[in-house]
Amino acid sequence: MFVTKNQKPLTVYLALITWFALILQFILMITNAGDIGITPLTAATRFFGYFTILSNTGVALCLTFPLFKEDHFFSKATTQSAMVVYILIVGIVYNTILRHIWDPKGAAKLADELLHVAIPVLYTLYWMSYIPKDTLTSTHPFRWLLFPAVYLVYALLRGFTEGFWAYPFINVKESGAAKVALNSAGLLIVFFIVGCGVVFIGRGKSAFTKQKKE
Repeated sequence: MFVTKNQKPLTVYLALITWFALILQFILMITNAGDIGITPLTAATRFFGYFTILSNTGVALCLTFPLFKEDHFFSKATTQSAMVVYILIVGIVYNTILRHIWDPKGAAKLADELLHVAIPVLYTLYWMSYIPKDTLTSTHPFRWLLFPAVYLVYALLRGFTEGFWAYPFINVKESGAAKVALNSAGLLIVFFIVGCGVVFIGRGKSAFTKQKKE
């Protein structure tokens, strides 16, 4: 997928917002590392331990690569549709489960709202308006489970080896293995349901557009 002339200004704008939010969050983690008793290097490695960061990075890449290269992995409509699933889950989980855990101020509040609210909403609307959806099939929700499943293994390994648990609902030390297994299964089910919803909406919108053109 290549960005059209009319689509380009919005794509650039959203890409800049997403990269800004990621860079701001990275700087905040580095500068505040000492406050939680870790080194800036440890903070930098932990930055990439959050599903939020990885998903927003994916969104940034899906907005950036189509500006320059049509046949790249991050330019594919199916990749961009997968990213909608991931970034929607970021928004849903944060705003229903995690928001009450902390109360950021200032720049931290700005980064928090951009990564967990603004970008999920804006990218979803962007996908609805501009991304081709006629290649989506019923198998895609199953394929899209790979990334969260791999992330879960990665996050658990970091927890066991480093004592760094990115999210409380996967903290085996605090919640126990059985509870974390239940939480993980529940999250994967949510990923699947949202994935099915994205395919259903995407194919429905694609069919409506074709019918309208005819």
